[in-house]
Amino acid sequence: MFFKNLVKILSDQGLYGAVIATLVFVGIGYLVTKKGIFNKEINVSFLNSC
Repeated sequence: MFFKNLVKILSDQGLYGAVIATLVFVGIGYLVTKKGIFNKEINVSFLNSC
């Protein structure tokens, strides 16, 4: 029930796509860090600079 309400609120405000994009970006950052392309320090400083 909470999740449905959350989706409705986000959809009404047009933020649903932004939330999905954010989750995807975080997921990509996690995978890149896990594969060792960037270490966590570089990844965190990059996110903070955005």
